[in-house]
Amino acid sequence: MNIGLLLGSVADEFSSALCRGAESAARELGENLIVIPGKYLDQHSEDPMERFEYQYNVLFSYGKSRSLDALMICVPTIAPDVSPEAIRNFLEGFGEIPIVTVASKEGYPSVTFDNRSGLIQAMDYLIHTMGKKKFGMLSGRFGNADAKERYDVVKLFLEANQLEFGEEQVVFTGMDDWSEDAAAKLLDQNPDMEVVVCTNDAMALGAYEEIKRRRLQIGQDIYVLGFDDIEGAANADPPLATVHANAMAMGHQAFMSVYRYVAWNKETNPRIQTSFVPRESVGFYHTDEENDILQFVANLNADSDVAYSAGKVVDYLMNGSGMSADVLRAREAFMEFYSLYFQMILEDHIDERKVVELLRRFKGIVRAGLLDMIDSLKFKEIVELAMYQVLDKQHSKTDGRLIVQLNTQMDHKIYEYVQQKIQRERYERRNLEFDVTRNMRNILMMNVDAEASYSTLLRDIYRMGVTRSYLYVFDRPMLHNPDDVWKLPEEMLLKAYTRGESAYSVPRTKQRIPFNHLFRNQFFDERDVSCYIVLDLFIGPRQYGILVCDLPCRYYSLADMMSYQFSTAVRIIQMTNRARELGHQLEESQEALAEHKVSMEVTGLTDSQTGLFNRIGFRLHAEEVLRQAQEQERYIVVAHADMDYQNRINSQFGHEEGDAAIRGVVAILQELKGQRMVVGRLSGDGFGIAFDTNDPEDAERLREQLEAVTEQYNRESGKQYNVRLSMGVSACCCTGELRLEDLLRQADDDLYLQKKKKKSFIG
Repeated sequence: MNIGLLLGSVADEFSSALCRGAESAARELGENLIVIPGKYLDQHSEDPMERFEYQYNVLFSYGKSRSLDALMICVPTIAPDVSPEAIRNFLEGFGEIPIVTVASKEGYPSVTFDNRSGLIQAMDYLIHTMGKKKFGMLSGRFGNADAKERYDVVKLFLEANQLEFGEEQVVFTGMDDWSEDAAAKLLDQNPDMEVVVCTNDAMALGAYEEIKRRRLQIGQDIYVLGFDDIEGAANADPPLATVHANAMAMGHQAFMSVYRYVAWNKETNPRIQTSFVPRESVGFYHTDEENDILQFVANLNADSDVAYSAGKVVDYLMNGSGMSADVLRAREAFMEFYSLYFQMILEDHIDERKVVELLRRFKGIVRAGLLDMIDSLKFKEIVELAMYQVLDKQHSKTDGRLIVQLNTQMDHKIYEYVQQKIQRERYERRNLEFDVTRNMRNILMMNVDAEASYSTLLRDIYRMGVTRSYLYVFDRPMLHNPDDVWKLPEEMLLKAYTRGESAYSVPRTKQRIPFNHLFRNQFFDERDVSCYIVLDLFIGPRQYGILVCDLPCRYYSLADMMSYQFSTAVRIIQMTNRARELGHQLEESQEALAEHKVSMEVTGLTDSQTGLFNRIGFRLHAEEVLRQAQEQERYIVVAHADMDYQNRINSQFGHEEGDAAIRGVVAILQELKGQRMVVGRLSGDGFGIAFDTNDPEDAERLREQLEAVTEQYNRESGKQYNVRLSMGVSACCCTGELRLEDLLRQADDDLYLQKKKKKSFIG
């Protein structure tokens, strides 16, 4: 079964954790996960670096492929500030495919957070324990269901406690905003405010900056509460109190729910519990639970049940982690470690062999990456507390030395693990850049065959942990401007794929894959269970294709960079291939001329009647203009001008006047002709124009200039009739593969529309 997950950018912590949870459930069930990340619906950035990010949303349409059996759609990350009607239209666009919505209810089966439970705990603590009465709120806009529910909880709880909550106590802002300006407005409106409640942690950390700018002490002068418990919350200064919402558990439950929905036609709507995490930003240093668990460890004695004690500690460390296979594996490993550790410290003396065994087990935990499942600071705090019990019992110096050495080595391994994790990500990022750049160099410098270039491009991403990848491209890049409606491709070309370290080119006869078979075709081995991500390949307004690969979730922060690198590489391959084709065509033309002993100068490339290039001459010179425009990434303008009413001139005034009218057209076109402009006669009354430019508006200026020159000619000609021309124009930026035939066809289509507007025949 192929199950898709549609969501916003996978680089943020929430989305990454959601994917990890879905991946763990997919592997447990033996099904495929296809992650399809876009950006944000109906949002256009004025930032030049982000103005083409709307292209990522093309990927959402790939969820309509019939090779997907069901979809999980995380609406809040895709449409944080979109109207309910627009969201409904977006979801209905997927037709009959089964859908489970994630983190919001949209009339479909859903998996959501229980925003109330954790937030009520937090509000109760702030009001009844800390005695706070004056609240303000930075709220997400109500287009986001979580923002609305969290606002309602705060409002109702304050009203139930007879506390004021007026309009001036709330400032609305985007869910992904850094919110310094919104925080400034809220503080200005409420100078005596005691608590700032924020819809999420990103807003809260933005509020931190404004509060510190005003020289207020967070956790003393003013309290700040967030929501989500992102990684940056615990590391903030001071640590941010928040509501823990386990995105990994949500992803796991979402996959399980959609699987039951499809496999058993069983609809479930689970709610993921949330919990209050008090920290220094609300004047708190240890939760009751922390105090209880630390007191429990401090009171361990010879009568303690070691297994029960280990279980209690592990439950505390892994609270809210869900029940995925990875979590269960981590729970078992930590249970074994703590059981052995507690057993050892409760004995009369420290057995050196057990110290060695404990260190071996701990190193195994680190190698397996299981430290990511817990808070390593809490882990250290508990083992250090147990260590001091040994030292307090006045064991022998040898016992003390062994237990201190054990804890020191574990501390070192934790530090080493964190540093290696940071360095590994940097190293892998550099490797990816180097590998793709090296492949592009090989493609350009080593004359690699066009088809082989695609497999060369895929080969080295195996070092990123990618064991399955599929590179799809379009026949020709698809132009997609911001206001255009994306047209689903009927088929795509599968150029290359990988299996482990081996990369394969797909034979030309088998490359065309129907859209509804993108994720289920003869090149996808259904015996392999994989979790894929779909990366968009585009440059500017042009779409080149997609890369489907099983990039591990831990590397999703590199997804955008991979998209940029592969987009550039595919573009280079296609441009290089086009240059080779043009080179071969030129060589063939030169060989043909040489065989007939005819030079270019005396070949019939001009029209005898007008002196302009004939159809062959125009095409040759226009192709050269196109080539130069592609090399310099300039715009090319191609126009088809057609004389109106030539037959009526011939019949009414005679063929001599008809010929004179043609000469008049030539005079008009010669008046237009610029230094870089190519003009030719394509047919009896049809003429072609081609030139390159830096300004696409030159296309419309050409049409206006033609109109002005024609009017002047008719005023001065003294003829009984007017010479009239209709002109169709095509203008494109040469940032991808273009063909002259396509540009002429677009100009012809425009010419047809212009013909409908032609003026009267008689002047």
